[in-house]
Amino acid sequence: MSSDPRSAKAWLAVFGLWGMILTGAFSPVISSPGVIQAIRLAHLLKAKQAQADQLEQQLDQLSAEKSSLQQNPAAQEQAVRSVLGYAAPDELIFDFTNTVSN
Repeated sequence: MSSDPRSAKAWLAVFGLWGMILTGAFSPVISSPGVIQAIRLAHLLKAKQAQADQLEQQLDQLSAEKSSLQQNPAAQEQAVRSVLGYAAPDELIFDFTNTVSN
């Protein structure tokens, strides 16, 4: 049983063309992204979904902080003192700045 060299070359060409289509080499021509690009896009989608989940958690934390600051006078006082650098009547402040003069 001998194989025809032209038949082998034809099959090789068919499989080569099929492989190039799968990799996305002809994506501008046939509008198919190819397997490699599809895998990249799937990974990008997972990364963006993870980023969106993280931002949603951050938004939930900020919303909880907002409602706490709107409704809780103690939280408001603590936030104001923290921003302005004031101390409460029962707090002690230690100043560790270098005050050596020349």
